[in-house]
This record gives sequence, structure tokens and C-alpha cells, in this order.
Amino acid sequence: MNVERTIPGRRAFTLIELIVVIILMAVTAGIVLPRAFNGGSKRAEQTAKSIASLLTAVAQRDATAFEPMMVAYDGEDGTVEAQVIREVKGERRWSTDLFIDAVALDSAVIRSAEVDGYPLDDKRWSIEIPVSTPRPLIEIVVALDDGERDGRAWRVVLEPGASAARVTDSGVVENRDDPERQKSVDLDALGMGESPW
Repeated sequence: MNVERTIPGRRAFTLIELIVVIILMAVTAGIVLPRAFNGGSKRAEQTAKSIASLLTAVAQRDATAFEPMMVAYDGEDGTVEAQVIREVKGERRWSTDLFIDAVALDSAVIRSAEVDGYPLDDKRWSIEIPVSTPRPLIEIVVALDDGERDGRAWRVVLEPGASAARVTDSGVVENRDDPERQKSVDLDALGMGESPW
């Protein structure tokens, strides 16, 4: 005797229900996946904005306080910080400014830094901002730390007279070994032979 058993209330998915589920999964993946893969880029951009905030704080302090300051980068620690001269055990030396937050380069790297157009070392540098002279032009290129030399980057610029640094999306990291960037400038030919360099 052949008896078929059916379970009451149980039925299979219809084709329309399966299509709706697939469409919902595709829309969800289209929203979530780009944000997941773009997270490092957002963090690198936020790091560039944090460096701009640090430079802005230094610029505002330079305009109001009469003490020398320094912006220092340590590639080994992956930090950018503001420093001031403090008296420590009877000796005046540079120390971390406790009122300006240091910036940790978590998912970003500093690809290049320049002061008045002159490149700084890739591993470690410091930019002194003395009281008696005008502040130099500071440019720092921050890029996503993905091992690639060419990738998305942000340029942080603090102009000599500006009270705030600005961040621009520079698209692709510039190549510092470009021969056009390494040309020397003849000050005599420009009529600036007496200008200090």
C-alpha cells in the first residue's frame, strides 16, 4: 500500500519569490560592497584631514603665541605631531605639544613633503616655524597605504599667510623622480641674483 504523506502548511518557493530575493541580495551587495572596499580610502582621506587640522592649529598658534613651533614626522612610528620648546631638567629642548593632538597614520602613508618647494626626507622630517621669520609653504601628500606607488592621494597645503590648511584630492601620487621636477633654477637668469636661496 502506497500512501503519500503531505505536511500541512508547507509549500515551495515560487519563481517570483526567488527572483525578488535575488534582486534584494543584488541591491544589498551593490550598496555594501563598495563601502567595504572603499573603507581604506576613506580612512586615508580622514588622515589627510587630521593632518590639515594639526597644521591649522599650528598656524593659529603661530599667529597668536610668540614661541617657536615644529611639525615633526616619524616614519617608523607613523606619527605627525606638533612640538614646542620646553624646559626639561634645566635644558630647553623640543617636546610634544600637549594641546595639539598627534596624528597616527593607520591606513595612510606620507608619500612626500615639501617646504617652500624643497622635498623632505621620506622617513623622518621636521619643519621648524620660528617666531622671527614668516612661516614657510608646507605641502604634504598623503596616500592610501596599499603598497602601490601610484594610487589615490590627498595634498595638504598650508600657505605662508593662511590661518588654515586645505586638503585637495590630488588623484594620483606624483612621481618625485620626475626629471621635470628636478631641474635647477637659475636665479641670475630670472633677475633674482641677489635673492637668498
